[in-house]
Amino acid sequence: MYRLILEDDSSDVFIEGQLADTLLGQGFGEPAGASRIRVNSFEGVYLLFRDRFAVKDKKAVINALSQGRKDFWTVYHVYSDLLDQGKKITFDERTGCIMQKEGEKRGYIPLSSDDPLTPTGIHDKAKALEELGWAPVLAIVDEHGTPAYYSADTKKPSVEGFGSD
Repeated sequence: MYRLILEDDSSDVFIEGQLADTLLGQGFGEPAGASRIRVNSFEGVYLLFRDRFAVKDKKAVINALSQGRKDFWTVYHVYSDLLDQGKKITFDERTGCIMQKEGEKRGYIPLSSDDPLTPTGIHDKAKALEELGWAPVLAIVDEHGTPAYYSADTKKPSVEGFGSD
């Protein structure tokens, strides 16, 4: 038996009961008390799409979790793809990036044609990640929801070897 709690003032989902312990053991959520975890909206939607828990109105819950962010589906597609690859990740509200918690410290910058960033905006996000000690990765989502990943380098290009004769 488990309980699912959606709070009005948050995009987080709280799961209580044995399911919470199981999900936490599988790397989902953060502890929020005895047999209680908090999962972010991306994890909540991911777990619903994977039928990891049941709700009466799946569509209504997914709509409630996704309505708080303009770029929800762009971020979700990257988040879901990385989880499917077995990566341990979390979404960082401060940077707006998906952070890889284990292995190489990568920060994924979700981008799509529906929600583009300017070149300066991309550079600023990548630079901020580097300053925090994370390797920035552009995660560009196409119109079918498939992400492609590109490493980002904020160093100025070298002009060495490009001299005139």
